[in-house]
Amino acid sequence: MPDDEAHLILARVGLVLVSVGAIDIAVMIYCIMNAVHYSSSFNIFAVVLGILLVRGNLWAATVVRFFGALFTAGAIALIALVPFVQPISLTLAEFRSTSFFGLLFPLILVAVCFWATYELNGEPVLAAFQSSGRNVSPLIFPVVLGAGLVAAAGGVFIFA
Repeated sequence: MPDDEAHLILARVGLVLVSVGAIDIAVMIYCIMNAVHYSSSFNIFAVVLGILLVRGNLWAATVVRFFGALFTAGAIALIALVPFVQPISLTLAEFRSTSFFGLLFPLILVAVCFWATYELNGEPVLAAFQSSGRNVSPLIFPVVLGAGLVAAAGGVFIFA
């Protein structure tokens, strides 16, 4: 069981994940009922992992820490790759035709992933991992994997 400071961090991250996941589920239901295109895989996973984090589950903290770093690195790599995949004028036209919500919500999800990874990489949580006998691995692997997957997909797209 994590100590008090680590448990507070886990609970805080868990509550944010449950809240964002519930909002994502509500938006998904709204879009389904109104035949609006919407895709997100954040919803139910965020709620389940958030509940586990609130309960102090260190396995869930490991999963959120790993995938938060992976998704954040992938999103940053995707933003960096866009100018090489399509013309800037097309990107600007897509921005102009996308709703404010369509631009804001993905940015919020990336920000939540970054924040959760940052919080779960703090010293109290890492100490709780070590005291429970968990292996504390650096985040270099998920960062490289996230950026690498986007770079590989972009490379295939560019050269195909």
